[in-house]
Formats: sequence, structure tokens, C-alpha cells
Amino acid sequence: MPGLNAARADIIVGELAVAAEVMARLEARELVISAYGIREGILLESAHVVPTPADPGEARERSVRELAERTHYEEPHSRHVQKLALQIFDSIGARLGCGADDRRLLADAALLHDIGYHISYDKHNKHSYHLIEHAELLGMTPAEQIIVANIARYHRGAEPKKSHVNYGGLEKSMRETIKRLAAILRVADGFDRGHANAVSEIKARWMDRALRLTAVPSRQNNNLRLELWGASRKSKLLSEVAGVPVEIVAPDGSVTTYEDEVGAAD
Repeated sequence: MPGLNAARADIIVGELAVAAEVMARLEARELVISAYGIREGILLESAHVVPTPADPGEARERSVRELAERTHYEEPHSRHVQKLALQIFDSIGARLGCGADDRRLLADAALLHDIGYHISYDKHNKHSYHLIEHAELLGMTPAEQIIVANIARYHRGAEPKKSHVNYGGLEKSMRETIKRLAAILRVADGFDRGHANAVSEIKARWMDRALRLTAVPSRQNNNLRLELWGASRKSKLLSEVAGVPVEIVAPDGSVTTYEDEVGAAD
């Protein structure tokens, strides 16, 4: 079995047989397994550490933050993108079909979306995916970890496709969650294209003909051309998820869309 320590090959069948028998006798529907072993317990006991129940939310937040710090993330940009992404989520998330738990998934992915820089700028979104996928993140289920990794994977570059190995094999509900949250993260990241925190707030207005996202500058005289271009350029997936064109609105009221940016490039 891939991933199984070869030294355990002679005992694993016996161990599983015992576990299976205990579960059958107790009529248990699931088995929770600790990621730690006897050695950790001996060390804690020797150090006279008194165990206290951990809050899953606190453990998760700490694990995500520590992963970000270990990979030397750009904290101001990551936290600002997280802030903008959650603003958009709070405004339109329910209408997109997002659930309450999706907010935490988006927050974690936003904080970690650029940690792939730790390996290389080139294809850093894919590096972010692999770093998150293989990290030890407490308080997060394996399914949640895969979702967070994929959201970070699709914050830039190609949109989610069923032909992608990391995405296509997932359950439909997971794919839909990833697509919705990645769409929000892409636009939020575009609104901080210059990594300058130039946009302080995103105001969303959903109309019959379009979804309008208006940028509020952090300073009155801020030039937001780069941020507006970045958001427009990365708004295609959100338009697809929302089912209406996404209009990026400048403080002066001027409007740009993804189609405008494509037309200008052509």
C-alpha cells in the first residue's frame, strides 16, 4: 500500500483485524485516529504536561498561521486579500450557493494562496496547492484541506477543469465549492494587484443584468488603475459562477468588465 511504512508490513493486518473486531462489537460507524504516537505521549508525560482539550477552531487558525509563517508569506498582502475576499463573500456568498462553513475555507485559502512563492514564483499557485495538501493542519478534515488547497491552486492561472487530476476526481459538491470560492478569491487578489492595500473595501450590488463590484480607495487620491485592471482580468470565473457579467466599478463610476480587458488586449 503506497505510503505505508514497510517496517509495519508484518503487523498491519493483525492490527487492522483487532480494530475491525472492536468496531464490529461496538457497532461503531467511524474510527478517529490520532496523528501522534506513543513516543509523543511518553515525552508529554515525562515533562509533566497536563493535557487540556483543544478548541478545533483555535488549533486550525494556529496551524494555518504557522504554515504561512514557515513559508515566509507576504503577510500584508495575504491578510488584505483575505479581508477583501470575505467582504465579497459576505455580500454575495449566499446568493452564489455558499454555506456558512465555506467562509472559513475561503479565509484559510486566502491567507495561504501565495505561499508557493516559497518554492518559486513560476507556477506558485500549483506550489501553494502542494504545500497545503501535504501540511499538517490541525482542526481541519482531509476533505477541507483538499478544498483549501484547490482554492489556493485556482487563485490565478487556469480555471478549474475536470481534466485536472487534482480537481476532476473530487465529488461534485467539493468541485462546486472550490469553483465558487476560487472565483471570489481570484477577484479579491486582483483588487490588490499592486500589493499596496490601495483598495480598502469592495461594495457589491447584484442587479438583474450584472454583478457590480465597486472599489473604495484606502486614500482619497489613490490611483486604482492597476487594481481595477487586475480585478477585471480575473473576473471571468466569478461571472460564470454568478450567471451574469461582473462589472468592476472605479470610484468615479467608470465600469470595466472581463470582456473589455480581453478586447483591449486583442
